[in-house]
Amino acid sequence: MVLLMLILYVAASALSTYAVQETRGISRLTVNVAELSGALLRIKAGENGGEPWETVDRCVKSLVTGEADGSLSLMRGPVFEETIPRLSGDWEIFKVAALNAGSERDDEFRQRLALLAKDAETLLAETAKYSNTSARGASDYIQLINLVFIIWVLICSAYYVASLSVKQRAGDLSALAYIDSLTRIPNRADCERALNEYRENPPDKTIGVMMFDMNSLKAANDALGHSGGDRLIVEFGRILAEAAHGSGSVWRYGGDEFLALFAGDIPADADSFLRMVNEKTVSYNLLHIDARERITFAQGFSRGNPKERGIDKLIHDADRQMYERKREMKDLRD
Repeated sequence: MVLLMLILYVAASALSTYAVQETRGISRLTVNVAELSGALLRIKAGENGGEPWETVDRCVKSLVTGEADGSLSLMRGPVFEETIPRLSGDWEIFKVAALNAGSERDDEFRQRLALLAKDAETLLAETAKYSNTSARGASDYIQLINLVFIIWVLICSAYYVASLSVKQRAGDLSALAYIDSLTRIPNRADCERALNEYRENPPDKTIGVMMFDMNSLKAANDALGHSGGDRLIVEFGRILAEAAHGSGSVWRYGGDEFLALFAGDIPADADSFLRMVNEKTVSYNLLHIDARERITFAQGFSRGNPKERGIDKLIHDADRQMYERKREMKDLRD
């Protein structure tokens, strides 16, 4: 009896430790891929050299080796095994092309950057799926352990408390992987997790999608430093989250872009949300005399039935309208 208790306790402890380590590795991997996608967006926006390029270097190396500030989970499966080596090779070629191109961005430069961005998007979506599958597997495992230990209640009372603690730690780590470290609102990985649900099980009803892109952030970074630009991103993220409370969901989509989704009363919820965003932005700007410290943005909106049009088409339409608005605003300034 004592031997059986010891075997059960050692086996459960070892497997629980492995599950926690795997969860940590997957959480770090999710953050790594999200950082990679965000850095590529910043390079696409025109940042030559510096922090975003270093971030891509670090993230690509971590994906290949599994080494980071702590270990990453090395993903298995045909998508990862094909995409990660290609991404690594394309990035090395891209850096050479960028060095030769200097400040001029020709078609080859943009095409290679588009390939990198596409691979990053593939990894981001696949990582979200992998994370969900692993979380479900870990949950099933914990339920099985609890069942065994309920039978042996006198033996496992101490471990039962420990297993709950392990489950809580794993949940906390998983939650952190889906929060943007700068704005503290849900990040791109969490957005992809939500969008995957719309792709796999689209609801047969009208929803609304709104895209936001902040204006003149590069000028703010140049004048105030990246910390000044980061403050604007943080404040705008706060404004969007407060305005969406109770009516929709908001994510930091990448860099200075945000996405909002509304599944309730369309377009009333979206109209109310945008009105509140404008009011809060005006209130914020009144407190800042320097125009470089003020928030301005362009937004685009689309609505439709994701079962008929697809969620990606709705996002594309909102994104296109946002950039058309951004061009109009630029023409007015010029």
